[in-house]
Amino acid sequence: MLCRAVVLDSEHRPAARVESVVVDTSTREPERGLARGRPKTPVTASEEARFQSLMQAHHDLGALPKIGHTLRYVAIWQGRWLAVLSFSAPAWKCAARDAWIGWDFRRQYDRLHLIANNSRFLILPEHHVANLASRVLALSERRLARDWPERFGYPLLLLETFVDPQRFHGTIYRAANWHEVGETRGYRRTRTGYGAATG
Repeated sequence: MLCRAVVLDSEHRPAARVESVVVDTSTREPERGLARGRPKTPVTASEEARFQSLMQAHHDLGALPKIGHTLRYVAIWQGRWLAVLSFSAPAWKCAARDAWIGWDFRRQYDRLHLIANNSRFLILPEHHVANLASRVLALSERRLARDWPERFGYPLLLLETFVDPQRFHGTIYRAANWHEVGETRGYRRTRTGYGAATG
């Protein structure tokens, strides 16, 4: 697995509570509507079952239970769900990430809570259009930087994700300015939320 990371802009500060999101619907193209709209909305309790059902049906790793602190988002355009994604507690250990940050063993555990893992990202099958994935990811990063401290009481400084290079190129992460920070030792998240060695 390859670890990718992005540093969140230090200008992000906790925002006032936002109950709903309005997306510009004056265009027929979802990526443009999302570009002019505000960032995506967190999944509500009443939407959790739909979120999990879509992940289970369409994501190659299936649905994932909440792992520690977790926020889930949905990108909506003209009332339709375009994409779903979740951000969870980070990997407990990742040598490539920790070396890239410059952490030593003693500092890692005190600061691990400042990282979140993009644990799932799914563009729904009927909405695969150019630039939509990187736009959803970028808007979600901005929203997450405000929502995370409001919900959990501390800021996020870094996001991480893991990409299987035998199956994916990580193009959307590169397009959204994420950095490839190195290879992992071959563990990945599974449907049960635990790491398992890849073959």
